[in-house]
Amino acid sequence: MTSMTPDPHLNTGALALDAMPDDEVTEAVAHIEGCESCAAELAGFLETAALLGSVASEVPSAALRRAVMAAIAITPQLPPVVGHHERHDRRGPRHAQPADTAADTAADTAAATAADTAADAQPATDGVLSSGTVVPIRRPWYRRPAAFIAAAVAAVVIGGGVVVAVSRTSGPPDPQVALAQCVQQAGDAEVLKPDDAQGEVRFAPSCNAALVDVSGLRDLPADRTYQLWVLAGSNARSVTLLTQAADGEPQVWAAPTQAGDTAIGITEEPATGSPQPTSNPIWAVTLPA
Repeated sequence: MTSMTPDPHLNTGALALDAMPDDEVTEAVAHIEGCESCAAELAGFLETAALLGSVASEVPSAALRRAVMAAIAITPQLPPVVGHHERHDRRGPRHAQPADTAADTAADTAAATAADTAADAQPATDGVLSSGTVVPIRRPWYRRPAAFIAAAVAAVVIGGGVVVAVSRTSGPPDPQVALAQCVQQAGDAEVLKPDDAQGEVRFAPSCNAALVDVSGLRDLPADRTYQLWVLAGSNARSVTLLTQAADGEPQVWAAPTQAGDTAIGITEEPATGSPQPTSNPIWAVTLPA
């Protein structure tokens, strides 16, 4: 046995995705044959995997791949999730603390140590100790079906293959929605038009934002895109990549602004964007002073 989890209840996802070594499969199957909950869980995972496998194959459009690559280029990686005792371990040597905070720290450390001791004493059951205390079971990432599926979706979209849409059901408010609502309701909003181009900018100084509505730009090849900038004299700040506009479609984006900004412009750039404009704007609107 080389990588099977100590708790056999955690192997159903890996088994459903055929991600277990051959020498572990026999024991996992033997456990599932005598465990009703694991058998039901495995059946659900197998059904999900079958549905994913039956999705019609479709090559993603150049715009979709461009949008994914653009999002990857500007999305920071989330920090690792660590436990309380792990956070203390990473702080290094402790500094002198006031008596009250030192007491709190001692209590926290004792609680974390007790939790670790309880977890180490856990038998290979449904996460219940002999004392009756329920200890949450953490699944290694490679045993979690969701981790396999999410990784597969990213690889498929980037490499070109089956397109799968994943939506978020919860999370923080979308800054784009908040800015757009503010601009649309602002009493000082002013509509500005670009010279010799379609679209408009709705600029609201009270919101420190401008709602940029772009349309009529030509479709670009897959290795090129449009980039939106806010200009303050000769200084340019990148706002976003306009991947829909690069596909020849209308696109609306709320651009944050600040005092001293003089214009909003669009340039044609490589698909991953540029840190600074590489040419003069092909679409520009001057902001009022």
